[in-house]
Amino acid sequence: RVSSKKDKSSLYAAKVVTKKKLTERQLEMTKNEAAILQLVGWHEHIGKLVDYYSQKKINIFVLEMITGGELFDEIMARGSIAEVEIAAWIEQLLSALSACHDRFSI
Repeated sequence: RVSSKKDKSSLYAAKVVTKKKLTERQLEMTKNEAAILQLVGWHEHIGKLVDYYSQKKINIFVLEMITGGELFDEIMARGSIAEVEIAAWIEQLLSALSACHDRFSI
């Protein structure tokens, strides 16, 4: 879902998770996801969690809006991609992974 501030100055993505369909383990994983996103959201290549709401029937993640689509879809649509561009994507991915690793001492 797409959401915006009342003044329409910023767009956000809203991830709504229905609790009724989740096991206890999945509910715990949802809470963990929110906590992890709060801890690593400072990184430029990780989407930022703006807010998280836990209500009786649903959990709502309010996330920074990231446009551009899925990386896999981009690769499939283009067919061939220059090595230098792929290297830049891999560098971004590894930078985000490294930030998570450093933060959580994995």
